[in-house]
Amino acid sequence: MAANTTVLNSLPTVGQDTTATAQLIDNLGKTVYTFLYNPEAKSFSVRASYKEGAAALTSLPSQSYQYTTGSTLSLDNLILESWARSKSITPLLNSLKSLMQAEPTRGKYAPSPVTFVWGANKFGLAVITDLNWTETAWISGEPASARVSMKLIEIPLLSKAETPQQRLQTAAAKEQARTAREKAEATAKANQYLQQNLKSLNATIAQVVRSKSFTLKVSDMGVVTISDKKGNVLGTIGTYTNGKLTDAGRTLK
Repeated sequence: MAANTTVLNSLPTVGQDTTATAQLIDNLGKTVYTFLYNPEAKSFSVRASYKEGAAALTSLPSQSYQYTTGSTLSLDNLILESWARSKSITPLLNSLKSLMQAEPTRGKYAPSPVTFVWGANKFGLAVITDLNWTETAWISGEPASARVSMKLIEIPLLSKAETPQQRLQTAAAKEQARTAREKAEATAKANQYLQQNLKSLNATIAQVVRSKSFTLKVSDMGVVTISDKKGNVLGTIGTYTNGKLTDAGRTLK
């Protein structure tokens, strides 16, 4: 079968770079994961959603457009292999899992979006929605060989031309740090919440509240956390916003 040379010649020429390594970059431009081996394949999909209904004055169906999803990138059978070097791959697995987790105690209420970068090729910003792996070899019980699959779904950006520094500045401009007075008010409201909800708290937290052996910390973004006298964070009470203590990010039970 002969190729259409007109189409072929219209395609951009790409220089070969055999040293390019696949990575995941966060929305501030920091490398958060480097693939041990580059992917063997990449699968993409995108879907347009339509709602079926009856056309007026007929029994024929009609299709009403709803939305088009972001592109999905599937990376299957990624190789994690360190058995020959007598090394554990647990840190690599934990690093991937951390990209799917929020950290409410640090004011992070959703996983960070990432960009898949492989040389000049990029996909994202995106979020990891699926991660699964099969361990196939171990050293003293520690995984030393595995096959990993993940799925990333692209999320919309207001401006894809924004640099990581610009996105950081935009976020900072939208969310001003709480003043000392606001932090004091947040602490008072958090104390009030603890006293009013003492019976519903779990036994450990209820005990430190009754004995007053706890400290409250208010982050610059208004997140209020409670710690025991040793400094161990016990949970997030809420977020102080516009003069109120809200339940945003609350993990306290």
